[in-house]
Amino acid sequence: MTTGVSNVGAACHIIAAADGGPRSDPSMTPEERKHPSNGIWMCRTHGDQIDDDEIAYPIDLLRTWKREAEERCRLRLGQAVEIDGEPSHIADISTADRTGPDMRAMLGDGTEILSAKTYAHNKTDLDMFCLPRLSYRILVKKAFGLPSIMLYAIKAVVYKYEPLPKYSPLFGVYPNTVFPFLIDLEKPVNDRHRTCESHLFWPPSQAAPVPFTPLTIPDEDPQVIDVRIGAQTSGIFTFALDFVIASGVDRQTFRVLNPTPVLFEKIEELWPD
Repeated sequence: MTTGVSNVGAACHIIAAADGGPRSDPSMTPEERKHPSNGIWMCRTHGDQIDDDEIAYPIDLLRTWKREAEERCRLRLGQAVEIDGEPSHIADISTADRTGPDMRAMLGDGTEILSAKTYAHNKTDLDMFCLPRLSYRILVKKAFGLPSIMLYAIKAVVYKYEPLPKYSPLFGVYPNTVFPFLIDLEKPVNDRHRTCESHLFWPPSQAAPVPFTPLTIPDEDPQVIDVRIGAQTSGIFTFALDFVIASGVDRQTFRVLNPTPVLFEKIEELWPD
């Protein structure tokens, strides 16, 4: 009969304990980094795996795993779980579904890549010409029992930028017009990822966009959110898309689009003032 115990578990940080580590957040205090809510119990193999690939294993995925594991334990024990500062479940969000034009480009090596044009937001006449833009649609639904939630922010995280290469356009079909939140991508600084928040919203039947303000979602039915992505510079931007949802003092970040490379080309030159 075996009486020994072998522990193969490892206590891991969800957000890195030090700046520059996996999923690091320089704004966190030392106390927040050491707090139990920032910890997750993993086996040693998978603990190393999540730290080696922070893009495949983002913060909210690890928090979801932790919440689900605690819920399974609660059901087995018949006791309420104490989350100890961890945000409660406040929203269900779909992944991003592309609603913009089905435009692609072929690079010199034969690789196909998503393609879009970027332009000044005051050139509203461009809508008439159905020029290719990059748009995504996401469904947001508040958790049952909450009076409301708030779409607090929309962020594009730019991981990589490459200058515009030689390419051949591959044409597609443009869908119905959408009236989305607008994000302009900017180059990373010193090869570190860069967060670009939504700064404008284009309401239906309005001739020009308006400044972004948090959107309250009080209804039980899912809210349709459209996001249009532009860029400040021609080139290939590799970016992800995050939604920040708030309920009271709780805020949760949801990754709705994993890092995706897109070729952008400015077209102001085609439409001079």
